Amino acid sequence: MSDWKDKLAAYQSHKVVRAAQVLDVEPAGRAEGPPGTALLRLTQPGMNEVFEADIDVGTFARGWPSPGDYIILYRDDYISWSPRTEFEDGYTRTPPSP
Repeated sequence: MSDWKDKLAAYQSHKVVRAAQVLDVEPAGRAEGPPGTALLRLTQPGMNEVFEADIDVGTFARGWPSPGDYIILYRDDYISWSPRTEFEDGYTRTPPSP
């Protein structure tokens, strides 16, 4: 029987997303914050600013990001995460909008 992975076509991304690098993850069940969310501490590589985001735990059904991975916000407000190497190999930072 053939491996199904051999039947997949190759695709190259051309979309623009918004993203930030994960510094730390505090899973659900903490005393503060909305129920069913995890607290992520985020930053932009090369920047000193640290900011926080409460993200629905359903985002992490396939696993939790590690420090250095990226949280990604797509144009339709879909939120996902990507391992650092995969993200950095696939995306180039764009200049900030004026």
